[in-house]
Amino acid sequence: MAIYFHSLMNQVTYVKKLGTMARFNAYVIANLSTTVKDIVNRSYDRFQHTARNVIWLNYTLHGQS
Repeated sequence: MAIYFHSLMNQVTYVKKLGTMARFNAYVIANLSTTVKDIVNRSYDRFQHTARNVIWLNYTLHGQS
C-alpha cells in the first residue's frame, strides 16, 4: 500500500510540474507572438514610409527631366 501511495504521489507531482511547465510555455509563446507582431507592424510602417519616399523621389526626378 505504501509503495502504491508513493507512486501515486510521484505521478501527482509529475502532473503538477507538467501543468506548470505548460502554463509557462503558453505565456512565453504568447509573449513571443506579441513581440513578433509588434516587429512586423513596425517593419510594415517603415516599408510604407520608404515606399512613399521612393514614389516622391520618382515623381521629383521625373519632373526634373
